[in-house]
Amino acid sequence: MSTFRDGKPAAVTPEQLAGGADTKKSRTSGVTAWIKAASVLGGLTFAILQVVPGPPRTNPPVVPGHTIGAQLRMNQQISATLRKACMDCHSHETRWPWYSHVAPMSWHIAEDVTTARKAMNFSEWSTGAGRTPASAVGILAAACANVKSGRMPLPRYLLLHPEARLTEQEKDSFCEWTNVEIARILSEKHKSAAAEAEAASAQGKRGD
Repeated sequence: MSTFRDGKPAAVTPEQLAGGADTKKSRTSGVTAWIKAASVLGGLTFAILQVVPGPPRTNPPVVPGHTIGAQLRMNQQISATLRKACMDCHSHETRWPWYSHVAPMSWHIAEDVTTARKAMNFSEWSTGAGRTPASAVGILAAACANVKSGRMPLPRYLLLHPEARLTEQEKDSFCEWTNVEIARILSEKHKSAAAEAEAASAQGKRGD
């Protein structure tokens, strides 16, 4: 092999060829060593994360009388919709998949469930969202709006649970149910208020 020097071909010595090969080999070795070091560091970091305490993953006992099913009227279709799209986060019946035990994903999942339960917990409906007629009406109306807009179930939840995606028909049925229950709750509230007013009036008359 030859190169050009001063416009004239010059021979390349075996030593020069060997030197170039050594340089290339050295660079390759350096990259390989860096990849190995990064892999080891990544593995150690991952292993350490598994023993670092994270948010708890718990399913507290369910009290049958406190559940949304015990407080509101729903058919099997609505019950199935809640199980399919809502209850993994909004209840004490969360199904914790294998990746919910692998940090750091487990931390995010546990935090999402904790936040969701605080906002609306179907297992504690009577003591939480449904503790008063006004609260129940507001939560049901918001639930319909979130489902219709696609905000719920959360898009990131659907990435891992595509089976939880609701069809337009399921969304419509869900909102029809919430509207019926809202109307029933308000009607019962008005009847209760009227009964209390009548009882108070009768008590006043007896006092006279």
